[in-house]
Amino acid sequence: MAQIMGVHYLKPSPPAPKAVIPGRVNSRAKILSRIVLMLGNVVTGLSILGPAGMLAELANGLQVGIHDTGLLVTYGATVLCIGSPVMAWLTTRIDRRALLVATLAVLAAGQAASALTSNYGVILLLRIRNAGDRCDPTPAGRCDGCAGRPGS
Repeated sequence: MAQIMGVHYLKPSPPAPKAVIPGRVNSRAKILSRIVLMLGNVVTGLSILGPAGMLAELANGLQVGIHDTGLLVTYGATVLCIGSPVMAWLTTRIDRRALLVATLAVLAAGQAASALTSNYGVILLLRIRNAGDRCDPTPAGRCDGCAGRPGS
């Protein structure tokens, strides 16, 4: 304490060190997180669009017509378009990074199951089921999925 003209005053305290503000990250972490989100979108995009480029090979491997193989893409896209706004609404309170990791893990399991079967009906059901996992939790993925964030 200091005393000036008989009145006691507190000495000013030294400046506080810069506080870490929750929610703020350094530039390297921002860049890394953006790269991870980008790669997540690439993986989900490839799983959506990949079969469209391999229809003839899939038809030969599954021993069905190209029309039937095209239904793998059509049904998957239909579920994706319906599921994206629903998933966006249902997952608004979940952290996007955690949701992306969980989504990619479930998607990888579904893709592995699809790779291990050669039955067209099973692959069609897995494709429809996996399309819900492709309702990506990032804004770019939502645009991919035919709908924006609810209320926007």
